[in-house]
Amino acid sequence: MVVNLMSLGLETTPKIVKAQEMIEATLEKYLDCNEKFTQYNNEKLFLTELSNSVKQDDVIVLATEPELFAPFKSFVAKAFQLRKKPNRQIIKLMRASFPEIKPDTTEFKNQILIPSGSTPLLSNDGLYSGFAIKSNNQIVLVLPLDIERLGTILDIGVVQYLLKTLPEIEEKNQELEQQELEQSKDKQPYDENLIKSTVQNLIDEQLSFAIAQTTTLDFIYALSNDIVDLSKVIDFSGYYVEKGQMPPREYAVNLARGAKQSSDSPIGACLSQVFTTSKQDGETEMFVYVCIANEQQANAVKMFAKAGETPPQLVFSAINELFKMVQSWAKTGELFPPPPTKSAEEIKEVQKVEKDKEKKKTKIIIATILLMSVIISIIIAVFFSDIFNIHGSLAQKEQTQIGMIINNQNFFDINDLL
Repeated sequence: MVVNLMSLGLETTPKIVKAQEMIEATLEKYLDCNEKFTQYNNEKLFLTELSNSVKQDDVIVLATEPELFAPFKSFVAKAFQLRKKPNRQIIKLMRASFPEIKPDTTEFKNQILIPSGSTPLLSNDGLYSGFAIKSNNQIVLVLPLDIERLGTILDIGVVQYLLKTLPEIEEKNQELEQQELEQSKDKQPYDENLIKSTVQNLIDEQLSFAIAQTTTLDFIYALSNDIVDLSKVIDFSGYYVEKGQMPPREYAVNLARGAKQSSDSPIGACLSQVFTTSKQDGETEMFVYVCIANEQQANAVKMFAKAGETPPQLVFSAINELFKMVQSWAKTGELFPPPPTKSAEEIKEVQKVEKDKEKKKTKIIIATILLMSVIISIIIAVFFSDIFNIHGSLAQKEQTQIGMIINNQNFFDINDLL
């Protein structure tokens, strides 16, 4: 399979290079190609090389920096003589993620327009979504060199599109999945046993929960086909609300609560879209909110992507968390799980520590009593010693004084009386 990677732009920054490397790595993984991007700074030269590529290459990737992506889409559409039209999926994402951008503005229209007949390659928030064109046996992928959104576009959009469009790479994909499974069980995208047991718990208790409409709901639909019939216990309510200026957590709570209110299920749930924020060091941080709620309470959990974790992997981790929360609710009737109980070994260890503390306390008390006894004995001994010494001195002094009085006394002689 012949692959050609072409990039049109004014300058090659570190972010542009990193985005190009992300695309190259994905295509190398699935198409076994080692092609690198060729950078073009001239539109005329780019168009000439594109014309040559169309005649001979199987897969053509056309990319540019985010700031130029809107006119670049028009440029590519014109080159292939295709009309542009609004895409419903991009419109839905843009309205949910950027309510401040009005639909009648040029900025909004530039984002939602893609060539007629093309397949959208969605970003996590709709902004700079790419698209794919297929003609006969040839594929053209048009992508933004945006490192903040490219992970979602590649993992969810490009890879899935290639798998559907190129049956020959399905075997390669199965080999990759098997390798990942053998390397680590942690890469299992979802906890199959957890989902099965949760569904059974809900069936046993005759319970169900409603879930709001979000961009990540397709992942749960897919699980319903692979594992069990989730429609028995999940009410896919279709409830949707625009995010507006709401913080992500408040948005997730409103979705879960709205799903509950629009159904007969005792609780509602929400698996939010993948949100991204830029940290001070320039790195991108991804997170998802998982929420279950009734009319009085809401339990919302914020889950961050681990190092190297892709958006789909984060979503599957969030699905596992959602089923844990639902299972706990089905067993206890409470939205918030009870505090973890200690094991028998932990209890014994705590008791041993407490017993040791009591022994030490008793030893300290006994030692203190003994020490006080010694001190009191010394005080008493000294005190009585002083008393005896004082009394002895007084007695001796008194005896001496009496003796002196006796010695100095002039007694009369009886003969004088006669």
